[in-house]
Amino acid sequence: MDDMVLIHEDKEYLKYCKEQIQEYLTINLKLKLNNKTQIFPLSNGVDFLGFHTYLTNTGKVIRKVRKDSKEKMKRKLKKFKKLYIAGEISKEQTKYSYSSWVGHASHGNSYHLIENINKKYKEIFEGDGLNGKINNKS
Repeated sequence: MDDMVLIHEDKEYLKYCKEQIQEYLTINLKLKLNNKTQIFPLSNGVDFLGFHTYLTNTGKVIRKVRKDSKEKMKRKLKKFKKLYIAGEISKEQTKYSYSSWVGHASHGNSYHLIENINKKYKEIFEGDGLNGKINNKS
């Protein structure tokens, strides 16, 4: 893993840290920070490892699955349905991929999101969402 976030109230200290990290990487590992490295106010929130993390007015930390990740899973479920109906993917394969996403999402404040996506998954693969087009392909 090579992603990291440093949080500190003093911007000058963060600049110092960035310089020290860059120096360490250059001297010891012959690496450099990429050009995505930036310092910005925490009030903007932070996109990190598939989550958008931000502080509320009360100081509570909230971590939500990024919007693009939610949309991607919704599209994936539709694609899984088509592939499953065509016999190109098994129900078990869809379950592995879906379970992996749920595991990731569960590391955030995502209870309601997971419940909503679970309903969609169940409608497709456990309910009548296949409209009788499959004859027991599990």
